Amino acid sequence: MKDDESKESKREIILHAAEKMFAGRRFDEVKLDEIAAAAGVGKGTLYLYFKNKEDLFAQMAVEGLDEMTERIRAIALMKLPFQERLFLFGREFSAFLARRQGVMRVMNQVQPAPVSKIFRRHLGRTIQAVHALLQKGMDEGALRRDFSVSELRCVLVGPILLKVRRETHEGEVIDLNALLNFFWAGAAEKKK
Repeated sequence: MKDDESKESKREIILHAAEKMFAGRRFDEVKLDEIAAAAGVGKGTLYLYFKNKEDLFAQMAVEGLDEMTERIRAIALMKLPFQERLFLFGREFSAFLARRQGVMRVMNQVQPAPVSKIFRRHLGRTIQAVHALLQKGMDEGALRRDFSVSELRCVLVGPILLKVRRETHEGEVIDLNALLNFFWAGAAEKKK
């Protein structure tokens, strides 16, 4: 077990070093030698964990996405009123995106085909989890049915993405609870 933990720890160190390197530079400017040096490992060690720079970048890009997906699924199943689950999702998703802004910036700059394919697959799972959360809200009668789940997802997730980008890049402070309350005011099923 110790050996597996050591391997995972070394992989995490490499991914963290890569994220720092890619955060301030373009994809083509970062060399594997630099990542290895920043991680305190030999270049050959990188190849024990990653096939090439594109694979390393892809693994870095999806790091934490599967865990976020599982967290969204867990939130959907909680025994809380739907509004509380929705707001919990909003807070956790916003925090996740804020932590991943450096990676997202680089993803917007360059998307080599293998990276893009892996990222889309993992992101697709996350989108499905958000879809399922909102569908659960509809099924429970908490959300309006005159909108599609896809429309609700766009109206919920879009402002969260914009909030994180504006705060990260412009320093503009946007109240997440205000956004979530605004969504709830328009999306909640009105009780008769």
